[in-house]
Order: sequence, then structure tokens, then C-alpha cells
Amino acid sequence: MAGLIGPATAGSVPGELKGNATLIWGSKTAPKNKDLKPVSPTLAKKLRKTLKWEHYYQISEKDFALSQLKAKRVAMSKKCVLELQQLKSNELRVKMIGQGKVVLNKKHPMKNKDALVLGGPDKDKSAWFVVIQFN
Repeated sequence: MAGLIGPATAGSVPGELKGNATLIWGSKTAPKNKDLKPVSPTLAKKLRKTLKWEHYYQISEKDFALSQLKAKRVAMSKKCVLELQQLKSNELRVKMIGQGKVVLNKKHPMKNKDALVLGGPDKDKSAWFVVIQFN
């Protein structure tokens, strides 16, 4: 369930890769907390094609810029941190850190135009995940 978007955008620093990460909570039932912000209808439709959840809520969204070979930490919440690194081999290394522990450490090829969706289990018939997109 992973894919990535290609090269940096015009006007960016050479070798720099700009993107954005969105921390999302997915649930089979509507939450009691009415303050949660639903993801856009377009993103929800795409997520429903591959994921089983009915409701999707944006917890946080962060923009980032990666310089080749330098790791960048992106704090998505108090409990969730991403460590992103653009590698020489046209790959992206992604570490997801949840509650101080590495829950995912993977390399992903940067060849196609799909967003990268990574996540882990939660409780009460719900899950959290991060959608990474590049400009």
C-alpha cells in the first residue's frame, strides 16, 4: 500500500524534495469528539478504495523539505514523529516513531505518482496512519 511522487518542484533548492505529511485517524464509527476535522472528500474517497475505515479525520498536517542524504524529523503529534531521508538511490527512507519507539523503518522507491500511506493499529475499531505526498 505504498507509492511515492517524483521530483522536486520548480523553484525549489536543487536536490531538495518538498512535500507534506498528514496524520490521519480512521474509524468505523463516528467519534464522540465533534471537534475533529474530517479529511477532504477527495482524500477520503481515495482512502476508502484501499482501507476499511468509514470515517477519516486529520489530526495534523506538516510541510517539509528534504536535502539529499540528510535525515529530517517531522513531529506529527506528541506521540508520532516521522524521520524522512532522501537517499542517493532515488529512494526515501521513512521511520515512524510512535510513543518513542520505532514502529516502522522502510525504504520506498520514488518512481510513481502515488501518495505513500503508512500506519499502525490503534484501539476501539480504529487506526492511525500518515499520508506523505510530494509537490
